[in-house]
Amino acid sequence: ATLPDADFTQRYLNSAEFAPEPGLLASLTYDATAIALKHIATNQPIHTIVHEGLNGQIQFESGYWQQAPIFIYRYENDLLTYIAD
Repeated sequence: ATLPDADFTQRYLNSAEFAPEPGLLASLTYDATAIALKHIATNQPIHTIVHEGLNGQIQFESGYWQQAPIFIYRYENDLLTYIAD
């Protein structure tokens, strides 16, 4: 998953009085929830939904995320840091 950017982090923290700092999976959870809500609202099969989310385009084929991006991170000074190619 992509790390939460400043805008997402601010919206996340403002969503509830005691919301914790969003972690690594927060943006992926946000996208997964959007896909689930679209499925519920439209009864459209998950494998036919194409979602442009925080983690890029999400579309499934045979139960797997097509062309899922790969992000590599490491901890530096107690912070999770993205390692660019």
